[in-house]
Amino acid sequence: LVINEKTSNAFFRNAITPSSDIIFIISNYLTPLIIVFIQLATILAMSMIFFKGAFLASLLPIISIIFISSSLFILMGMLIGNLFKSGETATIASISFLSLLIFFSNIILPIESLPGMFKTLANLNPIVVSETILRRVILFGSGFTNIYKGIVILASYILIVMILLFMQHNFIKQSYKLKKIIQR
Repeated sequence: LVINEKTSNAFFRNAITPSSDIIFIISNYLTPLIIVFIQLATILAMSMIFFKGAFLASLLPIISIIFISSSLFILMGMLIGNLFKSGETATIASISFLSLLIFFSNIILPIESLPGMFKTLANLNPIVVSETILRRVILFGSGFTNIYKGIVILASYILIVMILLFMQHNFIKQSYKLKKIIQR
């Protein structure tokens, strides 16, 4: 989505408008978030039918965790999309980055088997944090008081990625304006 917008002819027009950068960033953020919530609603509806509402009591924490996790990964994808000029390189970079995150999670290697420093870093992995707090809510019925530490970690990541994204978007916008002026 970010690559398509950057490479379109309308990007220059958007870059020189007096509208705020936040509007463009929010629109690129909301589009995949809406898709995620349509998928979530479908999955939860099917789960309610098959599991007879077994986790209905923890529905709000589940939706909150999925919202926070999805927001983080959408913003990280936007950041990667802004870093590269073509869709192919952005796809390769995002697959490589996600592979690294998956490798240092419980999916491939048990975190307990990693050496000290790697174990600490792996416990801060967004996939591990999201999976851990989601598991605590679904399996153990934990409330917000038991998962606040994970939510704070994910919220901190979101804040950092948003700051980087705004800085990056502003840089791209300024360099694009300069490039168009030089071409004249």
